Amino acid sequence: MYHLHPAIKHAQAMAQNLAATTGRELEDWRALVAAEAPKDAKAWLKDEYGLGGATIALILDSHSTDEEHYLLEAPRLVDAQYSGGKAALRPLYDAVEDLLLSLSDEVKLCPAKTQVAAYHNKVFATVKTAGNRQLELGLALGKGQPFDERFVDSGVLAKKDRITHKVRLISTAELDDSLAEKLSLAFELAR
Repeated sequence: MYHLHPAIKHAQAMAQNLAATTGRELEDWRALVAAEAPKDAKAWLKDEYGLGGATIALILDSHSTDEEHYLLEAPRLVDAQYSGGKAALRPLYDAVEDLLLSLSDEVKLCPAKTQVAAYHNKVFATVKTAGNRQLELGLALGKGQPFDERFVDSGVLAKKDRITHKVRLISTAELDDSLAEKLSLAFELAR
């Protein structure tokens, strides 16, 4: 049901280039960290070797390039987002997920820790909790699509983020034709 998050492919590409950019292979970095056992591995890698945040995350996350692990964890990531005080939002999320998947068999859902992204060639929608009582559905509609009382500015146009519009949802009744049309448009724009 879930597809490989693009971050995994990005991490794999970083790992392939790690020796050329840092002088060590990924497993060599991991072995060094294990052997030295610094108290704060992030700070140590930054201070001692001048590594950046993405490279440090790649080294310290033993699953950062593991496709099989990600696909096994994907359902658990979604379950974790809709647990505890947010459990009541799960039926609404499931309905949004169904709506996204109904757009095309080319839709790929890729969970992360705090949201689920819907991709085709590019991300066209994101779904995340907004407190314990509502979901936020973000859409990549671009600058050309107007905002209104329902589909508001996500506040990221100036940052050139793909997700330009957002809508807050509190019930499945809001998953109407208007929303389906906007989702379909976002999907087409991502093709």
